Amino acid sequence: TVAGNTLTNVTIGVMGAFTAALAARLLGPAGRGQLAAIQIWPFFLTNLALCGMSEALSYFIAKDPERSRQNLSAALLICITGSIPLMLFGYVAIPVFLSRQGTTVVEDAQFCLLMVPVLVIMVLVPNSFRGIRNYRLWNVTRTLPTAGWLVILAAAMIIHIETGFRCSPGLLAGLFIIELACLSIPISITAFKALRGTAKP
Repeated sequence: TVAGNTLTNVTIGVMGAFTAALAARLLGPAGRGQLAAIQIWPFFLTNLALCGMSEALSYFIAKDPERSRQNLSAALLICITGSIPLMLFGYVAIPVFLSRQGTTVVEDAQFCLLMVPVLVIMVLVPNSFRGIRNYRLWNVTRTLPTAGWLVILAAAMIIHIETGFRCSPGLLAGLFIIELACLSIPISITAFKALRGTAKP
């Protein structure tokens, strides 16, 4: 278990290094900064929406496996509901904090607030696997988002080399949202099949 978790952490770190290098090469310094400005808000607000719920979820599922589905449903309901006012706050705050970035970056950052509930799902659901001690599924599901992001950037780089078309930071951020949304469906289905008890929060 320790070896598998360590290998997963190393793999995610290596893929993260590759994605950072690819994004910088593809977008250039200014574009890479714009992508960071667009994506930092959803990640920041997701951390506020979760408020430690992922660790609590793993604990309570491990403590009472017979109510694991109920705990996951309750955690998702609480955090997704809590993310709504945070998204509204972000929508109002982004034009103020990113005023020097230009209208396009501001609008892209506001659109990417849709990432918050998806990120909530992609953090909570894999942690339910940790609660039932299925570390293989936990490691696979927490690796997939970074792997998918690497594929998106690699494909964008290939398209740029072959055609000269350069993806904008907003387009790449939007593709990342689509990737996470697509991943969240099979991962959630797998989780609710693996867990026990009623799914009613």
